[in-house]
Amino acid sequence: MSAPEEINLQAEAGRAEVRQALSTAGIPDADSQAFFREVERFQSAVGDAADEDVMADRWERAYPDFVGTNCRITAFMLARSLVKVEGGTAPAESDDENLFLDLEAIQKAPEELWSSGDNGKFERLFAEVPAADTKDTGVQCEQVRKAWKERGISFAEGKASIVTVWLHSKLTPEENILFPGHVGVLLQGDGGKLLFVEKLAFQKQYRALRFQNRASLNAYLMRLYDIDENQPTARTFLMENDRMMRDYRVLKKGA
Repeated sequence: MSAPEEINLQAEAGRAEVRQALSTAGIPDADSQAFFREVERFQSAVGDAADEDVMADRWERAYPDFVGTNCRITAFMLARSLVKVEGGTAPAESDDENLFLDLEAIQKAPEELWSSGDNGKFERLFAEVPAADTKDTGVQCEQVRKAWKERGISFAEGKASIVTVWLHSKLTPEENILFPGHVGVLLQGDGGKLLFVEKLAFQKQYRALRFQNRASLNAYLMRLYDIDENQPTARTFLMENDRMMRDYRVLKKGA
């Protein structure tokens, strides 16, 4: 499985390539501009730092009251136009516990990341989901689909999609939840070429990666996030919009 090719977002040619890919995939120009504004904000703050601790220190000096943007915020900033909410019910306040840093960051951002009217959509999309008592990833995927349906969430089909890495947590006897541990935006270009745009963490870099196919994207994400073995939980699984991602599979052996 070939490794992904990273586009240099610090170079104008790299930024131009990603801008064109976003436009081709139907991402609104205003959302693309907001994304690149935050990319520039991050790069201006961390400069040439490569070490993650140095990046974090520089960011905190530049923005002591703003933790930055993470994967979920970045994906929503780019692809919120793909998410539709019709009817349904908002998640319970307790289901937003996994989003408390996200919501604080949205509130404290130096510039509005999106219209505040979309905050409820963000919560419906990324709030935790009750898990089934099984290790079957197909069943757990249906749990997410069911929760999204109850919340009124649906997705527009097209050349852009949201890829979500779902993790199953049972840290206490009472807890049994699914939560989106990582999220990125997948763009399909001419000839089936794929570009995956992500933010690794609040004070880690933005990335744009070229993949040959979804099997290569699956390998990249599963190596990073399918790290728990011999646990009483389902393995990490990947969804593209509201379906299991094509070519999803577990790479590691074990329970």
